[in-house]
Amino acid sequence: AGVFALKDSAGAFYGVPLSSALINSARTDISGTNRQGARYKFGSQVRAIGVAFNVSKSGTPSALEVVLYEGSTEKALVSNAAAEIATQVHTEVYFSSPVTLTANTNIYVVLRQAGDGAVGSYDLRAYTMNASYIEALFPPDRRPVSGTGDDPTALTVNSDEAVALALIIEDPAADLLEPLVIRGGA
Repeated sequence: AGVFALKDSAGAFYGVPLSSALINSARTDISGTNRQGARYKFGSQVRAIGVAFNVSKSGTPSALEVVLYEGSTEKALVSNAAAEIATQVHTEVYFSSPVTLTANTNIYVVLRQAGDGAVGSYDLRAYTMNASYIEALFPPDRRPVSGTGDDPTALTVNSDEAVALALIIEDPAADLLEPLVIRGGA
């Protein structure tokens, strides 16, 4: 694929400004209290049904947990036995039921080891890029996050990678949950 970035007269970037093939993230591996994930924000209410990701696995890590947060509130968790996670393979996991997420709120998908296991590790796969060009690929509220602890709002927001992690949502055009608000009433 071509790798390029274009800048328009208003200063916005467009294109595919990746500077590597898919490799392990430069962030600390998912082990112990170390976390990796992504932050999103949607302009309308959405219903999340699952998460797609690509990780590498080393050693004998404990189960990989995929946690969905709305702000710092945990909304869903899927635990996957380590044996179910293939290394460097596209994987999809689904929540037990769709999760309704509020509009204009930071949504986080965080990967962690069950029980903060530290014998082995997972690492999100990512494409590296110049941080100046990240908005060619993602809106301002879609960024990778990493760090320690269970408060996703305290994780570090990164702009130099495009992680292989995507929230799977229902088609908002087919399921308009957000009420129409008209002046003077709804």
